[in-house]
Amino acid sequence: LVELLVTIAVAAILITLAIPSFRVFIQNSRIATQTNDLIADISFARSEAVKSGATAALCTSTAGLACDGGGNWSAGRLVWTDTNSNNALDAGEIRRYREPLAGNNTLNITPATDPFTFNSRGAPAGAVAGATITFGVCDDRGVASGRDVIINPLGQTRASGPPATQCP
Repeated sequence: LVELLVTIAVAAILITLAIPSFRVFIQNSRIATQTNDLIADISFARSEAVKSGATAALCTSTAGLACDGGGNWSAGRLVWTDTNSNNALDAGEIRRYREPLAGNNTLNITPATDPFTFNSRGAPAGAVAGATITFGVCDDRGVASGRDVIINPLGQTRASGPPATQCP
């Protein structure tokens, strides 16, 4: 019985020390995954724009059926190609839907824009043409643990951080 109690006490101490580290591991993995998903969506939109010769865009979306996220990039996003060049999302143009960010994480964009579009040459178009765009992927730990995804005026994408510059 004494041996069992000592074993339980040692196990309890080890679990108490391991749980905080495991939480940080999960948070870091979540941010890395969300950053990689964002880069994949941006790259996909850019390649679709170049491949199709039409504008391709990412927009905020709450359910994956319309660009109805109101600029809240954490709510979910759509990747679509404007195949008929009417500057609006139509049936059959949706290429990919990404659900809202898990873990109460946030996704911010500077300069603020929704939708974010690429022209047929793969460069940012519309209101952000010629600008450097930065997406910030953040969690409740703030700037120190966040990551930035930076898109230059030519449309090339890179990740940086931590720390992030775009966390609230």
